[in-house]
Amino acid sequence: MKILEMLLHIILRPCPFHQVTGFYCPGCGGTRSVIALLHGHILQSLIYHPIVLYVVVMFLYAMLKTAYSRITKNPAKRYHFRPAYAYIALIILGINFLIKNIALAYGLDLLTVLAIL
Repeated sequence: MKILEMLLHIILRPCPFHQVTGFYCPGCGGTRSVIALLHGHILQSLIYHPIVLYVVVMFLYAMLKTAYSRITKNPAKRYHFRPAYAYIALIILGINFLIKNIALAYGLDLLTVLAIL
């Protein structure tokens, strides 16, 4: 777990959008969210960036549906991607972007506050 965390910090650099504008990009908090999830802190992961937990849940759902389809030999029960899944992800990204940047505009840096907790 520590090795993966170290690799994430080495590979991923600070967000250039945040460095230039001072605001968070739609992906800011994603790495912290993954690290929190790997440590078993589900609520903290959700708060850092909800898209990470959404993607994990959708991935598990797809894998379970596919496994069930293969076990029962019923191809009608396999996972089918629906555009609504992508729209939900975009809505999550948009809401997360707005909340974090509105709070930041009022002087509350949510990612820094969460790191202290």
